[in-house]
Amino acid sequence: MSEEFIRLSHVSKIYNAHQDNEVRANDDLNFNIKRGELTVIVGSSGAGKSTLLNTLGGMDSVSEGEVWVNGIDIAKFSEKKKNDLPSKRYWLCVSVL
Repeated sequence: MSEEFIRLSHVSKIYNAHQDNEVRANDDLNFNIKRGELTVIVGSSGAGKSTLLNTLGGMDSVSEGEVWVNGIDIAKFSEKKKNDLPSKRYWLCVSVL
């Protein structure tokens, strides 16, 4: 199970960019997840966990960086193509404790 399934490279999600109320929900994220690997995302309220999961699920776009899922950079996808992604390419399993 050493095959890379998810890779984030310099991913940032910036709301209200270049404004006084700019918010960086995710700032320069870099990590890999191998196929079949169990990964836990933890953080305080407002840390960007939901933004990250929405990005991986194709429901949110990134401001900067690359989001590779199963060998495809979904950060470059149009909204239509991202909407088709979860049902055709991969599954994300999320458990909220």
